[in-house]
Amino acid sequence: MSMDILERGAVGSSRRSVTIAANDRARTAPELDLDGLRFDNYRRNPVVMWAHDSVGRSPSGGLPIGRTLSISRAPEGGIVAEFEFLEDDAFAQRIRNAWDKGFLQAASISWLPLESVPAEGGVLRDTRAELLEWSIVSVPADPDALRESHRRMLHSLLDEQPPAAGLAEVRALTAQLRETLRVPTE
Repeated sequence: MSMDILERGAVGSSRRSVTIAANDRARTAPELDLDGLRFDNYRRNPVVMWAHDSVGRSPSGGLPIGRTLSISRAPEGGIVAEFEFLEDDAFAQRIRNAWDKGFLQAASISWLPLESVPAEGGVLRDTRAELLEWSIVSVPADPDALRESHRRMLHSLLDEQPPAAGLAEVRALTAQLRETLRVPTE
């Protein structure tokens, strides 16, 4: 059971910020009431995993590739995590490289349902749940999951509104997007 990111970005050279959950509905059931998602136990073991692998099915060997430094609710209703990648681990650094270069763009949460009610379409809606972990993934369940730099650029082009970022950040995001898309500088 997972939901995916809508936004992501860098906070510093080693800290990254990502909106790990933004929508109550994903492509798969059940639905999750984000207001009912609790973080208390997660904060005691704030792991960032690769593809929800906690048992060793992937090259991560079931070990975390990073850790969450802070997790909070965003004013617009999403859940934001600041995290760092595990240093001196070849697999974690491979994921970090793919993340930083924009080849990996999504994250996903898993949770333990504590209370559920029937929802539209015959699915369940988890109204109270406990966050177990969140993972960086290659294929998101939430079709709205976009890297923050892409989201800002799309909004500025489609909405014809100036980007919320400062000029230096816009230049950095544009350079990163060009590198990701391999577009000439002209």
